[in-house]
Amino acid sequence: MKPTNTGFSLLEVLVAMVTFAIAAAATASLMFQSTSFVGVGNERSQAIAVAQTAIERLRTQDYEEMDLSPYTVSWKEKSGFFSVTPHISEDDPEPGMKTVVVTVSWQSKGETQAYELQTVYSDVNS
Repeated sequence: MKPTNTGFSLLEVLVAMVTFAIAAAATASLMFQSTSFVGVGNERSQAIAVAQTAIERLRTQDYEEMDLSPYTVSWKEKSGFFSVTPHISEDDPEPGMKTVVVTVSWQSKGETQAYELQTVYSDVNS
C-alpha cells in the first residue's frame, strides 16, 4: 500500500493566503470609505439644521428690520464652526416680498463646503 497525501501543498496555501489578503484589503477599504461618508453626511445634516434655525430666526424678526449680520455657530463634534451668511433681496419675486438665502459654510478635510437654503417672505401686515 502507498501512503496517501491528505494535506495541502505549499503552493495551494500561498494562493489561498494571497486571495484572502486581497479580499481583506478590499473590505478594509470599503469600511474606511463608508465611515468617511457617514462623517460627511453628519456634517451636511448639521449644516441643514443650522440653516433652518437661521431661517426661523429671521422669521421671528420684524419684516422691515430683518438682521443681515453674518454669524458663526460652534460645531459640537469638532473644534470647527459653521459660518452663517444671510442675504435678502427686496421686492423679489414680487413687490412687497423678500427672497432670503441663508448660506452655511464650513471647512471639511481642507476644503470649504457650503449649503444654501432659500425661502420667500411677504409682509402680511400691509
